Amino acid sequence: MKFEWSKILFWIITIAIGIFLLAVISLYIYLFLMQPNIVPQSETFASFWLKNFSLIIAALAFSASALAAAYNSLEQRHLRYMENYPYLA
Repeated sequence: MKFEWSKILFWIITIAIGIFLLAVISLYIYLFLMQPNIVPQSETFASFWLKNFSLIIAALAFSASALAAAYNSLEQRHLRYMENYPYLA
């Protein structure tokens, strides 16, 4: 796969993940502000939402780490190609 095509594909995937993450966070904020009755009777309001928002933050950290690793791999591939370019030409 060409480097430019893989770079475009990486950015398409990054934007798709960003849109999905934005949709999930906006859903959480909507439920937090507009639907306070979804909190179970066995939990307090703060404990329920703290637990759920911590899951969102953990997912954000994992996705950011995975995207950073993918971008690093893409850059390493480009550097290897540039080092071997005189031999490839």
